[in-house]
Amino acid sequence: MSDFTGLSLVPSDSEPAGWQEKALCAQTDPEAFFPEKGGST
Repeated sequence: MSDFTGLSLVPSDSEPAGWQEKALCAQTDPEAFFPEKGGST
C-alpha cells in the first residue's frame, strides 16, 4: 500500500476558501438551490 502521509481530501478550516467567496452561487437567490417544499423546481 502507498504511503499518503499529509494528504487530505477534506480541507482543514485553516485553509483559505477564496473560491467560495468568488463563486456565483453566493450572488444567486437561495430559492434556486433550496425551493420551498411543494414549489416549482
